[in-house]
Amino acid sequence: MGKSVYALMLAAGCFGFAAGFSPTVKLLGTISSTGSSPVPATVADAGTGRWVTLTDARLRCDKRSVYKDSMTFFLATDASLASSFVAQFIGVVTCEAAQQQISGAFIPEPLTLADLTHYGVDAGGATGVRLFTQLATPKYLKMALVPFAAILLIGGGLAAFGLRGLLRARKRP
Repeated sequence: MGKSVYALMLAAGCFGFAAGFSPTVKLLGTISSTGSSPVPATVADAGTGRWVTLTDARLRCDKRSVYKDSMTFFLATDASLASSFVAQFIGVVTCEAAQQQISGAFIPEPLTLADLTHYGVDAGGATGVRLFTQLATPKYLKMALVPFAAILLIGGGLAAFGLRGLLRARKRP
């Protein structure tokens, strides 16, 4: 292979490494901040991004919505009915099964009316509703990390191979 091929490999590898670096670091930071096990908390005390088990959450079984047979949404409140939020569960989940242990994390961005409509959640016209999801727990964050780490490793390997080829080609007469 010629120098131009190795230079292209180096450039592509650097691009892949750069593309995978930022999301990998962000996910690793999120995983380290969520904790190793859920902490019992009330809806009012549950901070954004903390892995918690909600102790006072009440799912409204009449406001259940299944999205594409992959996620189930419930409109939910705390015990005093003061704080409403949307709880997301992975797969098709019955209200009784979901109510047994509501574990996950609140995400930072509230859901808009368009988001609620997209997922088929009837929030009674409420906007800015918080989303409580299982997808922000370490198990699912680690699964999301796999493709970004793979891109990072492939990009780094391709860049190293291209650099090695360029350095060897430079030494040849």
